[in-house]
This record gives sequence, C-alpha cells and structure tokens, in this order.
Amino acid sequence: MGNRIKVLDILPLHSSEGREDTIECEIRTVDLGEYGLMEQYETLSYVWGNQTSTLPIFISAQKVDVTTSLYAIMQQIRLPDHKRTLWIDQICIDQMNPAEKAEQVPLMGKIYSNCTRCLVWLGTIPHEKHISLEDAEAAFEIIRYMAAASKASTDADINYRVPSCITTGLPSQESSLAGAMRAMSAISSAENPWWHRVWTVQEASLPKQLLLLWGPIAISWDTICQASACWTGAKGKFPRAVWDFISSPSYLETTKALLIHSLWIQATCQDKPFSLVRRWRHRIATDPRDKIYGLLGLLQTRGSLPSVEECRYDIPAAEVFARLTIDLIINENSLLPLMNDPRLEPEIRTEAVQSWVMDVKSLPLHDTDWYHIYGSPYYNADKGLPPLNLEPLRLAVAEGRYDTLELKGITVDTVKDVHPDSIIVVNSGNNAEKLRFDTLLSWYETAKQSATREPQETFAKLLLGTLIRHVEQQPKRWVTPEDEADVLSFLDSQSVASELRLTIFHQTRNQKFYITEGGRFGLGHLDTRPGDEVWILGGGSVPFTLRPKERDGKKSPSSGIFEGTFVGRTYVQGIMDGEAVPGEDELSERKVLLS
Repeated sequence: MGNRIKVLDILPLHSSEGREDTIECEIRTVDLGEYGLMEQYETLSYVWGNQTSTLPIFISAQKVDVTTSLYAIMQQIRLPDHKRTLWIDQICIDQMNPAEKAEQVPLMGKIYSNCTRCLVWLGTIPHEKHISLEDAEAAFEIIRYMAAASKASTDADINYRVPSCITTGLPSQESSLAGAMRAMSAISSAENPWWHRVWTVQEASLPKQLLLLWGPIAISWDTICQASACWTGAKGKFPRAVWDFISSPSYLETTKALLIHSLWIQATCQDKPFSLVRRWRHRIATDPRDKIYGLLGLLQTRGSLPSVEECRYDIPAAEVFARLTIDLIINENSLLPLMNDPRLEPEIRTEAVQSWVMDVKSLPLHDTDWYHIYGSPYYNADKGLPPLNLEPLRLAVAEGRYDTLELKGITVDTVKDVHPDSIIVVNSGNNAEKLRFDTLLSWYETAKQSATREPQETFAKLLLGTLIRHVEQQPKRWVTPEDEADVLSFLDSQSVASELRLTIFHQTRNQKFYITEGGRFGLGHLDTRPGDEVWILGGGSVPFTLRPKERDGKKSPSSGIFEGTFVGRTYVQGIMDGEAVPGEDELSERKVLLS
C-alpha cells in the first residue's frame, strides 16, 4: 500500500432506518501525503478489551465482528445526520496480515499527527463501582476548575465558581466530593486501562487536538494539561479550603494518578530514544514487540533506531529487543542502555533473550527506577580507556547478527564474597525501613571484618555512592567528610538528615553487597555471584560485572578475548573516577563477547 491508508466512514444513525443497534460503515483507501489527507479525519485511542467478546457491524453490507469496546464507542460517537470519518486500527489495518501490519504501523505516527482530532475513549461510566453520572460530571468540573485556577491572576478569580462539591461546611458536600474523587480515580492511571497501554502514548502525544470521552460526557486534553500545571503549584493557587480537600491523604494520590501521567505525556515528544523507551517501559502491549513499535511515532528523527523501524512481525521478540539495544547504544554512543539492569528475572524473561539485551517486555520485579541513570553522568570509571568503538556494532547490524555484543575493556577485579542478605524493596512503610536498616548493619559488620584498610570510611562512601541526592533522586552535591561521619553515626543511632537517609536507601535498594578479591566493596545486581568479574568497558561511565563462560565446569582461561554473559551495572568504591585504568603504556584492552 506504500503511503496509502484505509479510513472508515461511519454512516449516520438515520441511514439504518431507525435501527439503533445496527452500525453501518464504508471503508476506502486514500493517499496519506506529507501533510496528511486532503480531507478531514479523526482518529481513535481506546483499549480493545477482550478480543473473544465481539459484536457485529456492517462494512459495505458485509458483517464484520469488532470488540464490544469498539462497538460501544461507535454507538456513542455516531452522528445522527452526517457520516463520521475515522482511522481505527482494529478495522483499518488487517490484524491477521503481518506484512500489512509491518507496512502500516510505521505510518501511525503520521496518521495521528495529521488527524483533525483524536477521540480518547475512557470507557463507560462504571455504575457497578457506585459512580453516578453526577459524580462523573463533578470530577470533570473539578478538573475544569483547577485549569481555570491556573490562569487566575487574583484571589477573586480563584474563588470564582468553586465547584459545589468542594466548598466547605456541610457533611453532604464532603460526601459529594467523595463521589467526585471516586469518579476521578476511575479515569486515572490507578484504575483506567487506557493509561496502561503503550499505544496510547503516541496516540495522545501526536494529535493537534484530543477529546476525552467517558460515556456521554467529554473533556478536552488541553483542560487536563492546564489542570496539571495548576496542580504542580496548587497550594499557592487554590483557596485554602479547596487545597485541604484535594491534598488530603484520601484524595492526593487520586489527583496525582491522573495529572502526573498527563504531564509525562506532554513531555514525551522531547525524549531521546533511550529515555522514551525507559519512561514507557511499564506500559503493556498484547504483542511484546509493540512495546517498541508503539513508540516509533514519537522519535524526533527518523532513522534513530534503524534496526527496529522496519516493524517486522516475522521475527521473535528476543531479536527485536536485541536490535533495539544495539540501536540504543549506537544512538547514545555509550553503554547507558546497559546501565539500566536490562535483564528480567527468569520467571518473566522473554524467551531466548540474550543476557545483555534490554528486555522491555515488562519491568523488573525489583526495578531501581531512575536513580542509577541519573547518577551515571557523574561517574567516569572508563576515564583513560579508548572511546566506545561502534564499528563492530554497525557491522553486526549490517550483517543481521544480533546474538553477540562485541565490546572492549579491562578486567580489574573478581567478586570473592557476596553477602547473603539483600535490600529488596518493593513497598514502603516503617517495617520495610527497619528491614533495610537491619540489612545495612549486617553488611557493616561484614565490612568491618574484612582486611580492607579503613573499612568504616570506605563503607560509608559506598552507601552514599559519592553523591547526595534530593527527593527526586537527582544528584544534588558531592559527598563530604562530614557526610561520611554522619553515615557512621546513622549506623549506630538510626538518626540522620533526610537527604542522607534517602540517598542511602536508594543507593542500596535491590542490590547485592560484595567484597572483591582485591578487598574492594561493591554493590551490584541481585544475581551477582562469587567468580563474577568486575570490568570497565569503553563507553561505560560505571563498571559492570560479567560472568565468564564455563567449559567442562571450569572458568575459561584468560586470553585476549573474554567470552561470557552480562550480569549488570555495578558500583565499586574507589574505581568510579578512572582510578583502576592503568596508564597508556600499561593499558591492555581485551575484546569482550557477550551472549
């Protein structure tokens, strides 16, 4: 079809001779030029729902089954007297034809960018959750009020037309607010599946206009975005009584779950490819390959990820992710994509995926969020090594070889002892903090028993990662001797300034503590084992642990080539600023082949 797409004309209600349960349509193929179609068309963003539960519509008099979700949407948006022209993926792409999908999916960025408007379907109002139409309308009214408050210049403007459900005074009004907030939760990322799908990111980011439909009511995306701007500084904008309601523990997470995700979507078109993939890795797709293909329309530059932009559905997901990882390394000109603990745990890992591949099928069970990514630019473990050589990677892409990653680097140490306890954090609360502290004490006792010189100061530096972070995990300043002393005091008293406590807990969460043969202290991947080697690789600002390939149950002998598997990013105290890289006269890099 080349640059041609199909569009669907939903015929007006009155064309079906009054039969409201019959949806009649016509489909046609049109040219999609550089600036879109010459005629106007809308797009649809929705969740397919159960694909085995279908209802019939009629396209050019032929019966076609669509999901019940799509059927409900078409009933809602059908016009009484005029046809409505839309592009709908479920109908306008033959989902059973991999060749057509590979041809049409790359056009979706252009399709959504050039539509007159995208209709976002949030589903029907869930009355079974005791949410009434009045509750839903009140939730939208709160959002509109927040949007208006963000543009207000005087107190009079802010207090003008405060929604009745959030004015002060009467218990009945508080009950009304509870219903409105229950409705807001139902359309937020906490409960509504539209926010969970990867395809909806570009569908919401690219169109010029977005209209959110929830059953019979609607609100514009611009209003949600304006409310988000207000919410980020709400205490200074809202009347005190209103802020007390919105920021109460019962409602704060509900408001955040709706508005923070809209802020992310607003910013996503400025993301570089790695940040784009990392930010939306948590979204889901029925086909894991669509975790990547569903984001391609958001790339700022065509060709940024050349190996995956073909959108091939005839290759397994493991190869798609391997192509992605190599493309990201080339695009970043660094090993940043490997600093993200790309592997998933065995129980959720993509079948046949290599150890070094960024497996984006899911989030790791013990995800470390953005902490280590934010810190990586501040380290220089590879200082003194030749820069990353991209030629072997480009050659692998040219030859279609994605089973091995070829790098260069030096080995500096070997893991000797791995502490049996880890700080695995998947929740919060006082008990979780106590467990973390008890594990830190256990690590500290092991460190003091080691032969390392000045183990207390070295251990304190390890727990801080040489960088103090602020509440959003971004580096704030370098560690001082006073900070190190405070850490040792913390291990004795459990009392320390909040920024140090946050830094320690983020630095150590979901990490293994180990000691190397050279007496160095390290924090690494939960899969770290004795015998793993600590490497510094060209293009890597942090060290990595690699596992040598075994032959006949024995570690492969040292040679000019290292063959093994990737374990993960690691932090090793004392080598994060190039200290372990020898001088140019002594430098002897080895080829590294990871499978």
